[in-house]
Amino acid sequence: MKNKFLFTNLLLFSLSLITSCGNNDNHEISEYMLKLDLNNPNFKIMQLSDIHLGLESNLDEQFAYLKNNIKNCDPNLIVITGDTFLFSNENIVNSFFEFLDNTCKELSTNSKKMYYTFTYGNHDNQGDYYSYFINDTLNSYAKKDESNCLFVDFMNDDLPGYTNFTIDLNYNNDLKYRLYIIDSNSYYYNNLVYDYDVIRDEQLTHFENIYKNTSDKDFIGLAFFHIPLYEYVDANNIVTNNKENSEGYPKVLSHTGFYFEESAPGYTDEFHPFDRLYNMNVRMFFAGHDHLNNANSLFKKSEDKDEVILSYGVKSTNQIYHNESALGYKEINLSLDDDKNVVSLSQIRNVYVDYENK
Repeated sequence: MKNKFLFTNLLLFSLSLITSCGNNDNHEISEYMLKLDLNNPNFKIMQLSDIHLGLESNLDEQFAYLKNNIKNCDPNLIVITGDTFLFSNENIVNSFFEFLDNTCKELSTNSKKMYYTFTYGNHDNQGDYYSYFINDTLNSYAKKDESNCLFVDFMNDDLPGYTNFTIDLNYNNDLKYRLYIIDSNSYYYNNLVYDYDVIRDEQLTHFENIYKNTSDKDFIGLAFFHIPLYEYVDANNIVTNNKENSEGYPKVLSHTGFYFEESAPGYTDEFHPFDRLYNMNVRMFFAGHDHLNNANSLFKKSEDKDEVILSYGVKSTNQIYHNESALGYKEINLSLDDDKNVVSLSQIRNVYVDYENK
C-alpha cells in the first residue's frame, strides 16, 4: 500500500513487529536451499500478490475467487509476494493457509504436484499475533510428509527478514532455474515517519554465499520480493514518459501491462540489490506492493548488462485500493529444456478475472 504512516499511527498496529535476528545460532547454507527434481520440461509459476485479508474481509468470497483463479491457472508453483494480511488475526492466517494447502492438494495429480511458497510484504505482521506466527504456521506445513509447501526459515539464524531461501528447479539432473524468495522487510523509521524498508546487506551476502557454494552456475535466477527496487522507478519513468528504446541507459526495450501509479521503493539503494542479484544470475525480478502497477518491462540497465525483466504482480483480490478491471494473477511459463540465456516477455502473462463473472 502506498500510504506512509506517521509513527504514532503505525505504532498502534506494530507492537508485534520485531526482527527475526537476535540469537547467533548458525545454519548450514544447504539448509536454505530447497529443490524440485522435475521430469516435465514445462513449469508454470502463478504469482499472487497484495491479497490483504483482514478483519473486514469476507473469507468465503475471497477464497472462492482465489480458488477459481488457481484452478484456471493450474500452476506447478504458487508464489505469494507479500501483503497477504493486513490488520488480521491468527484465525484468518490459519484459515488462509489451510485453504491454500487444501487447494493445492485437491488440484494435484499423480503426474503434477502443485506447490506453494510465500514471502512477506510490509503489512503482513501488522496483526493480532506474535511476530513469528506466520512462519511457525508455514514451517509446520512444510515439515509434513509429502508436503505441498516449500518454505524454510529459522527464528535464530541472525538474518534480517523472515524469508531468505532458494528453490532450485532441476531437470535431467541439471540446475535450470533458481528462485530467490526474499523478504524486502517492512518499514524504516525516519524522522517520525516510517519509510518503506529494503532488502538488507546481510540478506544479500547470505544469498551470495549460496551462489558461491553452488557448483553449477549456468542457470537463470528469478527473484521474488515485495517492495520494488529503484530500477522499477527507472522503468516506470521511461514508459510513462514515452521514452522506450531510447539511446541512453537505463532503457526499456518493450513492456506489457500497465504503470498506473508511481513506484514506491524502499528508503535507500545503498545495498545495490539489483546489481548484486544480477551477479547471482537473476534475470527476472518480481515485486508486488504498488497495486495499480502490473507492468512487465524488458529492461537494460547499462550497455554491459544483459536484458532483464522487471515485473509487478497483478493485484490478486479486491481488498484495499485497486483497479477493478485489473484483478487476477500473473503467470510465468518456464521451459526447462530451452536455451537458458533466453529471457522473453512472452514467458509472462497477466490474467485479469472479474469478481462478478469469474
